[in-house]
Amino acid sequence: QNPKMMLHTDICLFYDLDANSNCCTRTDLFRTDGESHCPTQKDNQCITYGGDHPRWEASEAVIEYLGAPHVEDDNENFYEAFRRAWFKATMNGMGDLKPVADSC
Repeated sequence: QNPKMMLHTDICLFYDLDANSNCCTRTDLFRTDGESHCPTQKDNQCITYGGDHPRWEASEAVIEYLGAPHVEDDNENFYEAFRRAWFKATMNGMGDLKPVADSC
């Protein structure tokens, strides 16, 4: 299994921390000494949102951007969505923009 880094926002969108904030997101990870990545919560895997929860779609998006259906080293889904959002943020709106003047 190839571990992925998740931002705090990803974790909050994917795991139902309101149900149990005293949990571990990766009970399957171990340090080089064989000790659990989550020594105090090694048997308490955080639960994910169910299909009837309002955050379900956000949880599904996290899976998609991880490279679903198989978690891979492929960020193409994220980059494509970011490209579309960046285009909207930088190209929409003002149509009569002018270059910055050399002096005032």
